[in-house]
Amino acid sequence: TVIPTIGRPTLTRAVYSVLDQTFTADDFEVIVVNDSGQPLPEMDWQYLERVRVIDTKRRERSVARNTGAAIAKGRYLHFLDDDDLLLPGALEAFWALDQSSDAIWLYGSYQLVDNDGNLLNEFHPRVSGNIFALLVAGESIPFQASLLQTEQFYAAGAFDPQITGVEDRDLGRRIALLGTAAGTSAVVAKIRVGQQ
Repeated sequence: TVIPTIGRPTLTRAVYSVLDQTFTADDFEVIVVNDSGQPLPEMDWQYLERVRVIDTKRRERSVARNTGAAIAKGRYLHFLDDDDLLLPGALEAFWALDQSSDAIWLYGSYQLVDNDGNLLNEFHPRVSGNIFALLVAGESIPFQASLLQTEQFYAAGAFDPQITGVEDRDLGRRIALLGTAAGTSAVVAKIRVGQQ
């Protein structure tokens, strides 16, 4: 999981939402990319073996995400914003999906919450296979609720630093051209919407 951060106070909660997954510890890592331009406050999680912290010095989201992806070791990449959460059981749900699918984009259901954590909506996309037309039509599957095959992430060209605000949609369309998607009904992420 790559977590770019601008130093929000919600960062620790986001990091622990991944670290607390009931999954084999050796099978995942957390890469926090500090793009705030200043040192992060000292936190215990920064010294855990499964966590790496790197700095990108205010280079913007796409560069921060690409930088984290560049040092990731896994077969899949997961991108989580510093104000979102990976829900309990998410990695197990993705593992089960991986075992039954050859898709390059795995995704799960997700919740949208407001700044106070109140549930606004829950989405259960039920699409699979080639989703390019769906994405071009304006629909999306958030990366916070997705695993992307690392090899295909790079084959698609990674995040385009020239695009801001819709960089996820742009990359999603390029990845969808390369292979199929598969989903699980498990709710895997909580995504905050609104200004903070």
